[in-house]
Amino acid sequence: MTVKQPYASRLVQGEKRIENRSRPTSRRGVIAIHAGKALHEHYRAEHVDGVADMPRSVIVGTVEIVDCHEATLGCSVDGVDCSALGGFVATSWEPVFHWVVTNPQEARPPLAHARGALGFWVVPADIEHEVVTGEASDGR
Repeated sequence: MTVKQPYASRLVQGEKRIENRSRPTSRRGVIAIHAGKALHEHYRAEHVDGVADMPRSVIVGTVEIVDCHEATLGCSVDGVDCSALGGFVATSWEPVFHWVVTNPQEARPPLAHARGALGFWVVPADIEHEVVTGEASDGR
C-alpha cells in the first residue's frame, strides 16, 4: 500500500498505529508499506522536520492490519484515544476510517524501488522475496 511521507515511515517505525483512509477495509494481515513519491500536503514545504530526507518511491517496511473502524470523537484502540495514535476525525461530510495496524517492521535500508499505486497493489514478483525476507535477491 502506498502512503505519503512522513506517514509511511511513521507507520513502520511504530510511531503511528492508525492509517486514516476514506474507505473501510476488511483486509487483515501483513502488508508492505511503500513510501510514495510525493510528500503529504501538510509537509510540502520540504524543510519541515527533515521530511525531505525521508526515503520515497521505496518499500520502507511492513505492518499488520488488525482492525478497521469509522472515526468518531473519542474512539480508541486498547483504551488509547485514536488521536494519540495518528487518527483524526472527519471535518467534512465525508467519513474517515481508521485502519489499525500493529507489528511494524522497518526495512533498513529501505527495500526495492517500486512504483506505487492507489489502494492495495501487488508487489512485483522480482522484489517480493526482498519484501518478505528483508534480504535483497540480487546479493546486495
